[in-house]
Amino acid sequence: MDELRGFCVLKLILFNSIYMFYNAPAWLKHAQNSGGYYFADIGGPLFLFSAGLAYYLSLQKRLRSDGYDKTRNHFVRRSLVLIAFGMIGEWLIHGKIGLYWGTLPMIGLSTLITFPCIFLSNKMRVVTAFGILALWQLILNFAGYESSVIKHDDMGGILATLGWAPVMILALPISEFSKSVKERNAPFFSYLAGLTLVWLGFLAAFMLSVQFVPIRKLIVSSSYILFSLQLSIIALLFFEIKSRLRIAIPLLSTLGKNSLLIYMLSGINSLAIIHYFPAALPFKYVICIAVAHISLLTLLAKYLEHKHLYIKL
Repeated sequence: MDELRGFCVLKLILFNSIYMFYNAPAWLKHAQNSGGYYFADIGGPLFLFSAGLAYYLSLQKRLRSDGYDKTRNHFVRRSLVLIAFGMIGEWLIHGKIGLYWGTLPMIGLSTLITFPCIFLSNKMRVVTAFGILALWQLILNFAGYESSVIKHDDMGGILATLGWAPVMILALPISEFSKSVKERNAPFFSYLAGLTLVWLGFLAAFMLSVQFVPIRKLIVSSSYILFSLQLSIIALLFFEIKSRLRIAIPLLSTLGKNSLLIYMLSGINSLAIIHYFPAALPFKYVICIAVAHISLLTLLAKYLEHKHLYIKL
């Protein structure tokens, strides 16, 4: 789990190092509104997916030790803190107070929407997630909200959380299934078979949706979310197989242990990069900045790991 989160954070750090430069390759940035899918477009969904996997395990552990009321209060408080931190950060970026909606508020509100789904059956979680995603697509198509989403440029505004939250909700049954397989000491083949069936389900839903809705990250289209879920399952399978083969990537594990903090710092650092470096910087220097940025945050993550400091909201 740490390595999956670490991979996601590494990708997000890379994006926060280069997105502001004209000479950075387009495929390393987000696809434009015309459609398509670029390397950076998996960042948000994969982060939410890995958060959802951990969310289920963390919440179940707290329910056993603290009971429902304390657990609910903890997760609601954590979600509100994420929203507040994100809003304050956006105010600092824009230089004025306003209803700006970035990544952290999106994660916080997605967590709040996901919380009740913990207590549903897996079937109802799937139904709820697809119902919310369908509602969001209807809002885009028929409520004239698409132009408003595009103006937000990043996470699509508050309502667009209806598009993001299903990623976290659909991670819950996968996390529960993984936990069950490990507790029963079932053959790894059954785990692979189960995840493959889930992937095929997402593929079928994607093939249906893409007939009517193009892949567009900028408006958080349903086809974009479903395609991202397929890639997230593939990433999870890769890291699970690698773990079974006892192949470790310490860098990813280190970044994953403080994933949210490292991601937040990479966003803050990107503001310094924008301030001190020209947007037309030659690509060879862009690479140097990205390497230096990744190295700096990796050293910080390594220090925190060495001190056994795991900073979580």
